[in-house]
Amino acid sequence: MTTVGHLRNELLPTFKKNTRISFSTEALSRALKLTDAADTELLTQAIAGLEKDNLIHKTKEDRYQWGAAPARLVGVFHGNEKGFGFVAIEDQDNDAFIAPPNTNCALDGDTVEISIIRPARPGDSRGPEGKVLAVTERKTTSLVGEFRPLSDADAAKTGFIGTVTSHEKKMKKYPVFVKDTGMLPEIGDMLLVQITDYPDSEHPEQMRGIISESLGEQERTWG
Repeated sequence: MTTVGHLRNELLPTFKKNTRISFSTEALSRALKLTDAADTELLTQAIAGLEKDNLIHKTKEDRYQWGAAPARLVGVFHGNEKGFGFVAIEDQDNDAFIAPPNTNCALDGDTVEISIIRPARPGDSRGPEGKVLAVTERKTTSLVGEFRPLSDADAAKTGFIGTVTSHEKKMKKYPVFVKDTGMLPEIGDMLLVQITDYPDSEHPEQMRGIISESLGEQERTWG
């Protein structure tokens, strides 16, 4: 007779032998050769018990993996123009280093939620290494930048009339694509834009926005 305890004992070796693999409930059911609906319900209970005991954790893809859920911390992301950054965490001595692939498109000054993927090593002056799980609050909601028109062909293809690029070091790698709002800016004009769409996995180094004000042409101050 199948019981929750029996299934729990069957599941533990599977997770322990495959600590880096996450399993769906369906995959576990197939591995245990469960076909009865009642057994599937017992499997759900066994998984819940292992999760409650912090022996396994649920991933954001609704799968299950060995070990307790990674600690999630909230802090402010301080980006570098080279792509990496650091997150200052309250009550932590050292900031968490965030490598370029792990920033999740966070921008300088954003409030982010992170998990620690490598704890600080004893005796090492370097802090822990983390990964941004989500941006919880954007610091930059508008910016001032220099307008550059797109070619007629690109404008017709994309629906945008040009880009507005900040002169600030940490923001100039993120051009803001803008549409025609009737202002008809000219090349070199400095514009105030409200950001509507931020960098994402599909467009990691661009944003979209709406022109709200023209500040006229200004001398370049690229740094």
